[in-house]
Amino acid sequence: MNNIIVPDEKIKEIFDLSKTNMNVVSISKIVNLSRYVTDKIIRLTNTEYKSKGNRIIEFNEHYFHEIDSPRKAYWLGFLAADGSNSEKCMTLGLSVIDKDHIVKFLKEIGSTHKILHSFSKSPSSDNIYEHCYTNVTSKIFSNNLSKHGIIRNKTLVLKPPVLEEKYEIDFLRGYFDGDGGFSRHTTKRDGRLQTCISITSTLEMCQYFSTLLKKYGFVVCMTKRFKHDGKNNYTILVSGNYNVLKFSYLIYNKSEVFMNRKLRELYDIYTTVNDSTVRNKFCVQKREKSRWHYWYKYEGKVYDIYGFETKQDAFSESLLGLLSLGHISAVQKTIEINTDCEIPVEAEPQIIKLCGNFYLNWVKEFRKSDIRKFYDSIPSITYDVVTSKPINK
Repeated sequence: MNNIIVPDEKIKEIFDLSKTNMNVVSISKIVNLSRYVTDKIIRLTNTEYKSKGNRIIEFNEHYFHEIDSPRKAYWLGFLAADGSNSEKCMTLGLSVIDKDHIVKFLKEIGSTHKILHSFSKSPSSDNIYEHCYTNVTSKIFSNNLSKHGIIRNKTLVLKPPVLEEKYEIDFLRGYFDGDGGFSRHTTKRDGRLQTCISITSTLEMCQYFSTLLKKYGFVVCMTKRFKHDGKNNYTILVSGNYNVLKFSYLIYNKSEVFMNRKLRELYDIYTTVNDSTVRNKFCVQKREKSRWHYWYKYEGKVYDIYGFETKQDAFSESLLGLLSLGHISAVQKTIEINTDCEIPVEAEPQIIKLCGNFYLNWVKEFRKSDIRKFYDSIPSITYDVVTSKPINK
Protein backbone atom coordinates (compact mmCIF):
# COMPACT_ATOMS: atom_id res chain seq x y z
CA MET A 1 0.00 0.00 0.00
CA ASN A 2 1.32 3.43 -0.95
CA ASN A 3 1.85 5.92 1.87
CA ILE A 4 -0.03 9.20 1.55
CA ILE A 5 1.98 12.33 2.26
CA VAL A 6 -0.17 15.21 3.55
CA PRO A 7 1.39 18.71 3.58
CA ASP A 8 1.79 20.44 6.93
CA GLU A 9 -0.52 23.26 5.80
CA LYS A 10 -3.34 20.82 5.21
CA ILE A 11 -2.74 19.07 8.55
CA LYS A 12 -3.00 22.46 10.30
CA GLU A 13 -6.20 23.23 8.37
CA ILE A 14 -7.71 19.91 9.45
CA PHE A 15 -6.69 20.59 13.05
CA ASP A 16 -8.28 24.07 13.00
CA LEU A 17 -11.50 22.72 11.48
CA SER A 18 -11.69 19.93 14.07
CA LYS A 19 -11.70 22.51 16.87
CA THR A 20 -14.99 23.88 15.46
CA ASN A 21 -16.53 20.45 16.21
CA MET A 22 -17.35 19.95 12.53
CA ASN A 23 -17.90 16.30 11.63
CA VAL A 24 -15.30 14.26 9.76
CA VAL A 25 -17.31 13.99 6.54
CA SER A 26 -17.62 17.76 6.22
CA ILE A 27 -13.93 18.30 6.99
CA SER A 28 -12.84 15.66 4.46
CA LYS A 29 -14.83 17.40 1.73
CA ILE A 30 -13.26 20.77 2.53
CA VAL A 31 -9.66 19.50 2.50
CA ASN A 32 -10.30 17.11 -0.39
CA LEU A 33 -9.10 13.98 1.43
CA SER A 34 -10.77 10.65 2.19
CA ARG A 35 -12.76 10.25 5.39
CA TYR A 36 -10.29 7.63 6.61
CA VAL A 37 -7.22 9.85 6.20
CA THR A 38 -8.99 12.90 7.65
CA ASP A 39 -10.16 10.94 10.68
CA LYS A 40 -6.62 9.58 11.21
CA ILE A 41 -5.11 13.07 11.21
CA ILE A 42 -7.71 14.42 13.60
CA ARG A 43 -7.10 11.61 16.08
CA LEU A 44 -3.35 12.26 15.97
CA THR A 45 -3.50 16.04 16.26
CA ASN A 46 -6.60 16.75 18.37
CA THR A 47 -7.05 14.32 21.26
CA GLU A 48 -9.97 16.37 22.64
CA TYR A 49 -12.01 16.06 19.43
CA LYS A 50 -15.41 14.48 19.98
CA SER A 51 -16.63 12.96 16.77
CA LYS A 52 -20.25 13.34 15.75
CA GLY A 53 -20.14 9.85 14.35
CA ASN A 54 -19.38 11.09 10.84
CA ARG A 55 -23.03 11.89 10.45
CA ILE A 56 -23.90 12.77 6.90
CA ILE A 57 -27.43 13.95 7.79
CA GLU A 58 -27.74 16.73 10.32
CA PHE A 59 -30.90 17.03 12.45
CA ASN A 60 -32.04 18.08 15.91
CA GLU A 61 -30.74 15.09 17.89
CA HIS A 62 -31.58 16.89 21.17
CA TYR A 63 -35.29 17.13 20.26
CA PHE A 64 -36.40 14.82 23.11
CA HIS A 65 -33.92 16.09 25.70
CA GLU A 66 -36.82 17.78 27.48
CA ILE A 67 -40.54 17.40 26.82
CA ASP A 68 -41.59 21.03 27.05
CA SER A 69 -44.17 21.44 24.27
CA PRO A 70 -47.38 19.74 23.08
CA ARG A 71 -45.68 18.67 19.83
CA LYS A 72 -42.83 16.92 21.66
CA ALA A 73 -45.32 15.18 23.95
CA TYR A 74 -47.28 13.99 20.91
CA TRP A 75 -44.25 12.55 19.10
CA LEU A 76 -43.02 10.93 22.30
CA GLY A 77 -46.38 9.17 22.59
CA PHE A 78 -46.34 8.16 18.93
CA LEU A 79 -42.83 6.69 19.14
CA ALA A 80 -43.77 4.93 22.39
CA ALA A 81 -46.45 3.17 20.36
CA ASP A 82 -44.88 2.64 16.94
CA GLY A 83 -41.16 3.39 17.29
CA SER A 84 -38.32 0.93 17.81
CA ASN A 85 -35.28 2.14 19.72
CA SER A 86 -31.78 0.78 20.42
CA GLU A 87 -28.57 2.27 21.80
CA LYS A 88 -27.67 3.97 18.52
CA CYS A 89 -30.69 3.95 16.22
CA MET A 90 -34.42 4.67 16.27
CA THR A 91 -36.66 3.17 13.58
CA LEU A 92 -40.16 4.34 12.74
CA GLY A 93 -42.15 2.07 10.43
CA LEU A 94 -45.76 2.41 9.26
CA SER A 95 -48.09 1.21 6.55
CA VAL A 96 -47.55 2.98 3.24
CA ILE A 97 -50.92 4.75 3.57
CA ASP A 98 -49.47 6.62 6.58
CA LYS A 99 -46.25 7.64 4.83
CA ASP A 100 -47.23 11.30 5.18
CA HIS A 101 -46.94 10.90 8.96
CA ILE A 102 -43.29 9.84 8.72
CA VAL A 103 -42.72 12.90 6.55
CA LYS A 104 -44.25 15.04 9.34
CA PHE A 105 -41.97 13.46 11.94
CA LEU A 106 -38.78 13.98 9.93
CA LYS A 107 -39.76 17.58 9.28
CA GLU A 108 -40.39 18.05 13.00
CA ILE A 109 -36.84 17.02 13.95
CA GLY A 110 -35.31 18.90 10.99
CA SER A 111 -34.15 15.74 9.24
CA THR A 112 -33.68 14.71 5.61
CA HIS A 113 -33.40 10.99 6.36
CA LYS A 114 -34.64 8.79 3.54
CA ILE A 115 -37.96 6.96 3.76
CA LEU A 116 -37.44 3.37 2.66
CA HIS A 117 -40.02 0.79 1.51
CA SER A 118 -40.45 -2.90 2.24
CA PHE A 119 -43.02 -5.59 1.49
CA SER A 120 -44.45 -8.42 3.57
CA LYS A 121 -46.75 -11.33 2.83
CA SER A 122 -49.73 -12.15 5.00
CA PRO A 123 -49.27 -15.52 6.77
CA SER A 124 -52.96 -16.35 6.27
CA SER A 125 -53.36 -15.27 2.62
CA ASP A 126 -51.46 -14.33 -0.51
CA ASN A 127 -51.87 -10.61 0.09
CA ILE A 128 -48.72 -8.48 -0.15
CA TYR A 129 -48.51 -5.39 2.06
CA GLU A 130 -46.26 -2.39 1.50
CA HIS A 131 -44.60 -0.65 4.44
CA CYS A 132 -42.39 2.40 4.77
CA TYR A 133 -39.83 3.21 7.43
CA THR A 134 -36.97 5.51 8.35
CA ASN A 135 -33.85 4.94 10.48
CA VAL A 136 -32.57 7.80 12.63
CA THR A 137 -29.03 7.02 13.80
CA SER A 138 -27.78 8.98 16.80
CA LYS A 139 -26.65 7.92 20.28
CA ILE A 140 -27.89 11.20 21.74
CA PHE A 141 -31.32 10.88 20.12
CA SER A 142 -31.72 7.26 21.21
CA ASN A 143 -30.49 7.96 24.75
CA ASN A 144 -33.00 10.79 25.15
CA LEU A 145 -35.82 8.46 24.10
CA SER A 146 -34.56 5.80 26.53
CA LYS A 147 -34.61 8.39 29.30
CA HIS A 148 -38.36 8.75 28.71
CA GLY A 149 -38.99 5.00 28.74
CA ILE A 150 -38.70 4.14 25.03
CA ILE A 151 -36.08 1.42 25.32
CA ARG A 152 -35.03 -1.63 23.30
CA ASN A 153 -37.73 -4.35 23.14
CA LYS A 154 -40.18 -2.07 24.96
CA THR A 155 -43.40 -3.84 23.88
CA LEU A 156 -44.02 -5.76 27.13
CA VAL A 157 -42.12 -3.52 29.57
CA LEU A 158 -43.15 0.01 28.52
CA LYS A 159 -43.90 2.38 31.39
CA PRO A 160 -45.47 5.87 31.28
CA PRO A 161 -43.08 8.84 31.20
CA VAL A 162 -43.04 11.62 33.75
CA LEU A 163 -44.76 14.58 32.07
CA GLU A 164 -46.30 17.85 33.09
CA GLU A 165 -50.08 17.49 33.40
CA LYS A 166 -50.70 19.94 30.56
CA TYR A 167 -48.95 17.60 28.10
CA GLU A 168 -50.72 14.37 29.08
CA ILE A 169 -53.50 14.67 26.49
CA ASP A 170 -50.94 15.32 23.74
CA PHE A 171 -49.04 12.21 24.79
CA LEU A 172 -52.31 10.25 24.78
CA ARG A 173 -53.13 11.51 21.28
CA GLY A 174 -49.72 10.43 20.01
CA TYR A 175 -50.03 6.97 21.54
CA PHE A 176 -53.60 6.57 20.28
CA ASP A 177 -52.54 7.52 16.74
CA GLY A 178 -49.91 4.80 16.96
CA ASP A 179 -51.52 1.92 18.87
CA GLY A 180 -55.16 2.91 19.24
CA GLY A 181 -58.15 2.59 16.99
CA PHE A 182 -61.88 2.88 16.38
CA SER A 183 -64.01 -0.20 15.89
CA ARG A 184 -67.69 -0.66 15.10
CA HIS A 185 -70.06 -3.54 15.66
CA THR A 186 -73.78 -4.28 15.45
CA THR A 187 -75.58 -5.02 18.71
CA LYS A 188 -77.29 -8.41 18.87
CA ARG A 189 -80.45 -7.17 20.58
CA ASP A 190 -81.62 -4.43 18.21
CA GLY A 191 -79.07 -4.32 15.39
CA ARG A 192 -77.76 -0.84 16.26
CA LEU A 193 -74.33 0.21 15.12
CA GLN A 194 -72.11 0.86 18.16
CA THR A 195 -68.62 2.34 18.25
CA CYS A 196 -65.74 1.97 20.70
CA ILE A 197 -62.13 3.07 20.95
CA SER A 198 -59.35 0.79 22.11
CA ILE A 199 -55.73 1.23 23.16
CA THR A 200 -53.36 -1.72 23.58
CA SER A 201 -50.22 -1.59 25.72
CA THR A 202 -48.67 -2.84 28.94
CA LEU A 203 -50.59 -2.95 32.22
CA GLU A 204 -48.71 0.13 33.48
CA MET A 205 -49.53 2.17 30.37
CA CYS A 206 -53.18 1.07 30.34
CA GLN A 207 -53.55 2.04 34.00
CA TYR A 208 -51.98 5.43 33.22
CA PHE A 209 -54.39 6.12 30.33
CA SER A 210 -57.36 4.77 32.29
CA THR A 211 -56.66 7.12 35.20
CA LEU A 212 -56.25 10.04 32.81
CA LEU A 213 -59.54 9.36 31.01
CA LYS A 214 -61.47 8.88 34.25
CA LYS A 215 -60.46 12.43 35.23
CA TYR A 216 -62.53 13.56 32.24
CA GLY A 217 -65.58 11.48 33.18
CA PHE A 218 -65.05 8.48 30.90
CA VAL A 219 -66.02 4.96 31.93
CA VAL A 220 -63.05 2.77 30.98
CA CYS A 221 -62.96 -1.01 30.74
CA MET A 222 -59.56 -2.73 30.94
CA THR A 223 -59.02 -6.36 29.94
CA LYS A 224 -56.09 -8.67 29.29
CA ARG A 225 -55.57 -9.00 25.57
CA PHE A 226 -54.92 -12.75 25.59
CA LYS A 227 -56.11 -14.33 28.83
CA HIS A 228 -53.73 -17.29 29.12
CA ASP A 229 -50.48 -16.19 27.45
CA GLY A 230 -48.94 -14.71 30.64
CA LYS A 231 -47.69 -11.61 28.80
CA ASN A 232 -47.93 -8.04 30.00
CA ASN A 233 -50.37 -7.07 27.24
CA TYR A 234 -53.65 -5.30 28.01
CA THR A 235 -56.37 -3.32 26.24
CA ILE A 236 -58.56 -0.46 27.47
CA LEU A 237 -61.96 0.21 25.88
CA VAL A 238 -64.26 3.23 25.85
CA SER A 239 -67.61 2.26 24.35
CA GLY A 240 -70.58 4.20 23.03
CA ASN A 241 -71.02 6.44 20.01
CA TYR A 242 -71.12 9.67 21.97
CA ASN A 243 -68.25 8.62 24.21
CA VAL A 244 -66.14 8.11 21.09
CA LEU A 245 -67.05 11.62 19.89
CA LYS A 246 -66.18 13.05 23.31
CA PHE A 247 -62.86 11.20 23.33
CA SER A 248 -62.07 12.41 19.82
CA TYR A 249 -62.91 15.98 20.68
CA LEU A 250 -60.80 15.76 23.84
CA ILE A 251 -57.63 14.68 22.04
CA TYR A 252 -58.01 16.20 18.56
CA ASN A 253 -59.68 19.58 19.02
CA LYS A 254 -57.16 22.44 18.68
CA SER A 255 -54.33 19.91 18.36
CA GLU A 256 -51.20 20.98 16.51
CA VAL A 257 -50.25 17.57 15.10
CA PHE A 258 -52.20 14.35 14.50
CA MET A 259 -52.47 11.42 12.09
CA ASN A 260 -54.65 12.33 9.12
CA ARG A 261 -56.09 8.82 8.68
CA LYS A 262 -57.46 8.71 12.24
CA LEU A 263 -59.44 11.89 11.66
CA ARG A 264 -60.81 10.46 8.42
CA GLU A 265 -62.07 7.45 10.38
CA LEU A 266 -63.61 9.84 12.89
CA TYR A 267 -65.55 11.51 10.07
CA ASP A 268 -67.30 8.22 9.27
CA ILE A 269 -68.13 7.72 12.96
CA TYR A 270 -69.56 11.24 13.26
CA THR A 271 -71.91 10.71 10.32
CA THR A 272 -72.98 7.37 11.83
CA VAL A 273 -73.74 8.86 15.24
CA ASN A 274 -75.83 11.60 13.67
CA ASP A 275 -78.08 8.98 12.05
CA SER A 276 -81.51 9.37 13.67
CA THR A 277 -82.03 5.59 13.78
CA VAL A 278 -79.12 5.39 16.19
CA ARG A 279 -79.98 8.48 18.22
CA ASN A 280 -83.62 7.65 19.04
CA LYS A 281 -83.32 4.07 20.27
CA PHE A 282 -82.51 4.74 23.94
CA CYS A 283 -85.19 7.19 25.07
CA VAL A 284 -88.13 8.81 23.33
CA GLN A 285 -90.23 11.90 24.00
CA LYS A 286 -93.71 12.27 22.54
CA ARG A 287 -96.92 14.24 23.02
CA GLU A 288 -99.82 12.37 24.59
CA LYS A 289 -103.12 14.21 25.15
CA SER A 290 -101.34 17.59 24.81
CA ARG A 291 -98.85 16.61 27.50
CA TRP A 292 -95.19 15.63 27.23
CA HIS A 293 -94.55 11.98 28.01
CA TYR A 294 -90.99 10.93 28.88
CA TRP A 295 -90.00 7.27 28.55
CA TYR A 296 -86.64 5.57 29.07
CA LYS A 297 -85.22 2.13 29.75
CA TYR A 298 -82.31 1.50 32.10
CA GLU A 299 -80.84 -1.84 33.23
CA GLY A 300 -83.86 -3.78 32.02
CA LYS A 301 -86.45 -1.57 33.77
CA VAL A 302 -88.85 0.77 32.00
CA TYR A 303 -89.48 4.19 33.57
CA ASP A 304 -92.48 6.31 32.58
CA ILE A 305 -92.70 10.02 33.47
CA TYR A 306 -95.53 12.12 32.01
CA GLY A 307 -97.80 15.13 32.52
CA PHE A 308 -95.46 17.98 31.52
CA GLU A 309 -96.70 20.96 29.56
CA THR A 310 -93.46 21.56 27.63
CA LYS A 311 -90.63 19.44 26.36
CA GLN A 312 -88.16 21.53 28.37
CA ASP A 313 -90.08 20.79 31.60
CA ALA A 314 -90.10 17.07 30.82
CA PHE A 315 -86.37 17.13 30.08
CA SER A 316 -85.43 19.13 33.20
CA GLU A 317 -87.51 17.11 35.67
CA SER A 318 -86.52 13.77 34.17
CA LEU A 319 -82.83 14.73 34.19
CA LEU A 320 -82.96 15.75 37.86
CA GLY A 321 -84.67 12.46 38.69
CA LEU A 322 -82.04 10.42 36.87
CA LEU A 323 -79.27 12.35 38.61
CA SER A 324 -80.77 11.58 42.03
CA LEU A 325 -80.78 7.88 41.11
CA GLY A 326 -77.15 8.05 39.94
CA HIS A 327 -77.91 6.49 36.54
CA ILE A 328 -74.84 7.74 34.63
CA SER A 329 -75.66 6.10 31.31
CA ALA A 330 -79.29 7.27 31.39
CA VAL A 331 -78.20 10.82 32.32
CA GLN A 332 -75.72 10.99 29.46
CA LYS A 333 -78.14 9.59 26.88
CA THR A 334 -80.89 11.97 28.00
CA ILE A 335 -78.57 14.97 27.62
CA GLU A 336 -77.01 13.86 24.35
CA ILE A 337 -80.23 12.99 22.50
CA ASN A 338 -82.18 16.10 23.49
CA THR A 339 -79.81 18.71 22.08
CA ASP A 340 -82.68 21.21 21.66
CA CYS A 341 -83.26 21.41 25.44
CA GLU A 342 -81.29 23.58 27.86
CA ILE A 343 -79.53 21.93 30.80
CA PRO A 344 -81.04 23.38 34.01
CA VAL A 345 -78.58 25.34 36.13
CA GLU A 346 -79.51 23.45 39.30
CA ALA A 347 -78.52 20.17 37.62
CA GLU A 348 -74.98 21.26 36.72
CA PRO A 349 -73.30 20.53 40.11
CA GLN A 350 -74.80 17.02 40.13
CA ILE A 351 -73.71 16.40 36.53
CA ILE A 352 -70.16 17.45 37.41
CA LYS A 353 -70.19 15.15 40.46
CA LEU A 354 -71.57 12.20 38.49
CA CYS A 355 -69.97 12.62 35.04
CA GLY A 356 -67.11 15.09 35.50
CA ASN A 357 -66.54 18.74 34.61
CA PHE A 358 -65.19 17.95 31.14
CA TYR A 359 -68.41 16.11 30.26
CA LEU A 360 -70.62 19.06 31.21
CA ASN A 361 -68.47 21.50 29.24
CA TRP A 362 -68.47 19.18 26.24
CA VAL A 363 -72.25 18.71 26.05
CA LYS A 364 -72.84 22.43 26.52
CA GLU A 365 -70.37 23.27 23.75
CA PHE A 366 -71.67 20.46 21.51
CA ARG A 367 -74.98 22.33 21.25
CA LYS A 368 -73.09 25.20 19.65
CA SER A 369 -71.99 25.33 16.06
CA ASP A 370 -68.21 25.47 16.64
CA ILE A 371 -67.86 21.84 17.78
CA ARG A 372 -70.14 20.62 15.01
CA LYS A 373 -67.90 22.50 12.59
CA PHE A 374 -64.91 20.62 14.05
CA TYR A 375 -66.45 17.29 13.04
CA ASP A 376 -67.92 18.58 9.77
CA SER A 377 -64.49 19.91 8.73
CA ILE A 378 -62.90 16.44 8.85
CA PRO A 379 -62.28 15.35 5.23
CA SER A 380 -63.55 11.98 4.04
CA ILE A 381 -60.86 10.23 2.00
CA THR A 382 -61.18 6.75 0.52
CA TYR A 383 -58.36 4.40 -0.42
CA ASP A 384 -57.81 2.09 -3.35
CA VAL A 385 -57.99 -1.51 -2.06
CA VAL A 386 -55.15 -2.73 -4.29
CA THR A 387 -52.64 0.12 -4.14
CA SER A 388 -53.60 1.44 -0.65
CA LYS A 389 -53.28 4.95 -2.07
CA PRO A 390 -55.87 7.71 -1.55
CA ILE A 391 -58.33 8.04 -4.42
CA ASN A 392 -59.07 11.70 -3.72
CA LYS A 393 -57.45 14.34 -1.56
